[in-house]
Amino acid sequence: MTHGSEPRRVSTGMGRTVAIDGTGAPEVGDDQPMPRIGRVAVVAHRKKSLDGGLDELRSRLADHHVEDLLWYEVGKSKKAPKRVRHALAAGAELIIAWGGDGLVQRCLDTVAGSDIPVGIIPAGTANLFAH
Repeated sequence: MTHGSEPRRVSTGMGRTVAIDGTGAPEVGDDQPMPRIGRVAVVAHRKKSLDGGLDELRSRLADHHVEDLLWYEVGKSKKAPKRVRHALAAGAELIIAWGGDGLVQRCLDTVAGSDIPVGIIPAGTANLFAH
């Protein structure tokens, strides 16, 4: 989250740029059209928590007009790769990984070599990847 009035723009390394402004919403008075949000897949470890949990994530995605949402919850991170492969086969244009280091690593390993960006929400115990 930035504390200035301008959202920080971050290159995903794949020719795409995303805005980070704390909420993900466009700034008031922004004359640029809202970018098209395609199919988004959430791969979440249901036993991990952060702030308002998965209910809050689902609500925030809806608030930002993510309508084509694939939702996968796993009880163990070792089940994440199968869900990510399913999401990729279903045409996901963004993968959001919600969980600890194990789930994040497994998601990244599965999308490696593709041009699909991965958003990471560190909701584990140590979250070493996020540090």
